[in-house]
Amino acid sequence: GLSVTLSGLFLYIFTFLQSSSAEKPLNYLLLSALGLTTACVDNSYDLTKDIDLTITVGGDLTTPGNSSEEITLDDLFDVDYETSDLDTLDNGDFVLCVNGDPTSSSVKVNDVTVDRSEATKSSKMLTFTSDMLVQGETSTMAIEDLNPEWQLKNNDIPEDVVDLEYADDIQHNDVVLRLETEGNTKGVILKKGLRFTFPSYLQVALTDAFTSQWFALSQVNGQTVMTLKNDYRLSSSGADWKVNINRIYFKSTGNVTVPAGEGFLAATANTKAKVLFNVEIPVDGDVAVKAQDFPAGSSEVNFRLVSHVASNEMAMGRVRAKVNPDIDFTVSEVTIEDLPDFLTDNDVNADLTNPQVLLRVNNQSEVDVNLQAELHSYKEGNKLQTVVLGTDINTVNSKTIRLKASTENLLCISPLNENVPNGYTWVQVENLPDLIRTIPDLIKVENVEAKVLQQFYTVELGVNKEVHTDYDLNAPLEFGKEFSIVYKDTLDGWSEDIEKYEMKELEVSLSAINRIPLNLDLSAMAIDAQGHVMDDVLVETDGFIAAGTKTEPNTKVLTFTLKKKDGTRIKNLDGLILRLDGKAFRGEDQSQSDTWESQTLNASQTLKLDDLKLRIKGGVTRSSL
Repeated sequence: GLSVTLSGLFLYIFTFLQSSSAEKPLNYLLLSALGLTTACVDNSYDLTKDIDLTITVGGDLTTPGNSSEEITLDDLFDVDYETSDLDTLDNGDFVLCVNGDPTSSSVKVNDVTVDRSEATKSSKMLTFTSDMLVQGETSTMAIEDLNPEWQLKNNDIPEDVVDLEYADDIQHNDVVLRLETEGNTKGVILKKGLRFTFPSYLQVALTDAFTSQWFALSQVNGQTVMTLKNDYRLSSSGADWKVNINRIYFKSTGNVTVPAGEGFLAATANTKAKVLFNVEIPVDGDVAVKAQDFPAGSSEVNFRLVSHVASNEMAMGRVRAKVNPDIDFTVSEVTIEDLPDFLTDNDVNADLTNPQVLLRVNNQSEVDVNLQAELHSYKEGNKLQTVVLGTDINTVNSKTIRLKASTENLLCISPLNENVPNGYTWVQVENLPDLIRTIPDLIKVENVEAKVLQQFYTVELGVNKEVHTDYDLNAPLEFGKEFSIVYKDTLDGWSEDIEKYEMKELEVSLSAINRIPLNLDLSAMAIDAQGHVMDDVLVETDGFIAAGTKTEPNTKVLTFTLKKKDGTRIKNLDGLILRLDGKAFRGEDQSQSDTWESQTLNASQTLKLDDLKLRIKGGVTRSSL
């Protein structure tokens, strides 16, 4: 990579100084001056003992030109793809990929019931005399105004039920219709054709065998009529007939009429919603008596025909309703881990053009939900940015998030309607890039508000319906005008090789060939063996390289020098801290922003260093041999 190439270059000169072509002539000249170049040498004798061996090699020393191979961004960034959330696409484009854990929520509309009820009995006094008997056998009289007062009601409807249209799949839906006599008759005959007429807002059925034997149902003007199929002798103990209420309408519609002030009565500021029906089930038809029904020795029979209705508490299993249940909609937080340093430096501005949140919500409930939430980004525990997803329930535009009922909703949340995956619906969030301008280590979904759209749905009551959610953050490193990254590397460990040398000025020159679509600024700081920055060493750079492409690279000759601020020689140099700033625009380039076209960082983009030379000006001083 870049650091290896430059580090090797810096060490080249010092290796050269210690090689046979440099160090041996110095030693040879020194030994010759001391008269110690004979063949008889006592190798155990310390030739440097008590002698100052500080030597300065005068003049400038320059290495031959060297070149690096093409350094790819993949090599430069050194990403561990096994653990990092930074990945590459098949074409080599870098992309930040983060997956949220699946979560589950539930939607439940509370039960609606109708109270147990018994009607106030309705009766009709009937009087038959013997002279009314036809041919001395039977007398018949019409029934009028036989209509018990029966209520269906509940004054405590759950708050999550806003409005009711109808209910069916009703549990405990038996209604008992009773006719009996009170008086001195031994019995009466209910004539064929006698009818019970139900209001149009009640749909009834016959499931009881005894009732089905004697009665048949029909529809007359939208009302259900239960008609006696044959004459029925009603004994003095009376008779019960059962019907089942299969549906209750709470609003007038079509042939259904709900009287004003009845049905579903919506909640007010001071009262809860309630259900109220003053039900009328009138009985009409003919009743007959026979001679044997008269009391012994009496020419008259007096009795009351009594109608009675009773029902148990009914539970509505399914309703057509407007509902507003509380929805505890949860979405997992995500951590962003093991990113290379060039994205995590505090000076990085990850101005990405079109990051995407791919949200998948399998809404198994029967209701459509409007979703609004906030994405919060954090780094090292500090909140960075807040981005709002969706709109309030009364607003519908490209930013609105609607989760359709009984559907797996696939949503692509992004600033631009581009590269939306097949099957996904685009949701616009213009400032989504702000969430990751400073790459966070944690993203949370907070302040979630999930509201049911206020329209009528067919809803199963009292049952939890699951809502399963998961999402991905998919952010290609396609960058905008303010994008900047920082690459840092430390070249150290030189002191072991150059601790004997001091120099006045060190100059590096190279020709950089940039095929990366970023303007690059190369800078450096000198460090000592303890890793401390050597503030007294001035590093002057001309390290700007204009952005290039694979087909149109930019080439620039770069130089930078190291020298002491006070003009003395550099000592104890252990290495350099290199910093490479990559920016979409640099200084005066901002004026060109109107013609900007987004670019993408790709693993195969390269930087090549040609004709690398290192020059030591003013000679080298070696402190000892």
